[in-house]
Amino acid sequence: QAVPAGSHVRLNLQTGDREAKLPDNENGRSDMREERRRKRLGKVDVDSNSFTSQELKKALAKMKENEKAERKVSSLFLR
Repeated sequence: QAVPAGSHVRLNLQTGDREAKLPDNENGRSDMREERRRKRLGKVDVDSNSFTSQELKKALAKMKENEKAERKVSSLFLR
């Protein structure tokens, strides 16, 4: 889907999806942004708008560990 020029876009490292910020509504907040914030509150204990490079590296390492563990478990079931 096309994204208007000048839109704020980010890559979700957990899903691999690209997410674009929707234009602000009457409340001055983006519905998508508010929804992401609500989902994130229970999962991440940091400011939802920014992450340090160390936090991103740790998150990526954890995702790789989880993927490795899932592959190991899957291989046990496929035998």
